[in-house]
Amino acid sequence: MKKINIKYKVVQSKKSKGSYNVQCQVVFNRTNTKFFAHFFKKSIDFSEEFVNSSALEAIQKLYADYLEKIVRFEYSRVGDEYNVSGLSGRLSFYDSFLTYEYNHKVEQEVLSLLKDKLTYNQYVQIEGLGQPVGISSSLDLPGTLAFLEREFSFDLFSMIEKEQQRIVLAGILLGLYDYWFKRSGKNLLHGLEEVRENKLTVGDWYVQDTEQALLHFLQEGLLNDEFEQKIDCEAYAFGRDLITSRSEVFTNEELVNVLATYMRSRFPLERIGL
Repeated sequence: MKKINIKYKVVQSKKSKGSYNVQCQVVFNRTNTKFFAHFFKKSIDFSEEFVNSSALEAIQKLYADYLEKIVRFEYSRVGDEYNVSGLSGRLSFYDSFLTYEYNHKVEQEVLSLLKDKLTYNQYVQIEGLGQPVGISSSLDLPGTLAFLEREFSFDLFSMIEKEQQRIVLAGILLGLYDYWFKRSGKNLLHGLEEVRENKLTVGDWYVQDTEQALLHFLQEGLLNDEFEQKIDCEAYAFGRDLITSRSEVFTNEELVNVLATYMRSRFPLERIGL
């Protein structure tokens, strides 16, 4: 296995006296790149006391583990032509929330189907999936479908074809798993759950065995948890019941494969400079 070297350098900010930034250098496959570790910059108060403490070293180790997993994933997709150049620009892609990435696609499809069935005022009231009910983003899709049924008596699944149903159900599954993932206290990919919202990211999907985790989640019967917010509880229960009621038509593997196919399509080699 090729060695990855990750080094850090703490430098004083030129813009703010007494403030510090962390410069990170990654060397791999005879290529290297340097960038400021923006995650630290946004999340940590870089006082002089912190810079000189053991806490910074501990967080650097966690971040190095995160970077190594990302680099090894990208190398596995490309092979010996791989170059780490541009890694900094791709980190925001890996850090983006997975439910947003997928549900944006589902939102486009659902709204296009409903355009001819909603009045103008109804359509404006929705203003995108999840907006009318104000729930947490991972439950936007099941929450909005529950809203449509309750407020407008729309049963979306009676209006759409089987393949579209599969796409929507996969989005619901992802939202349920993401919400459970957040509440379960699971560690994030880079282990920095104490300084970042605990949500499933694109990076988690790519470098962990997320497909198997989703299947296990389904096989456990879509955990019935008590949620702090009533609206979240309703959205979770609605989504869980939708998937359960259609389990004879759509297998667990089918729903997970829909997500896997989409995720593979979201990572063209152009993202890593090829």
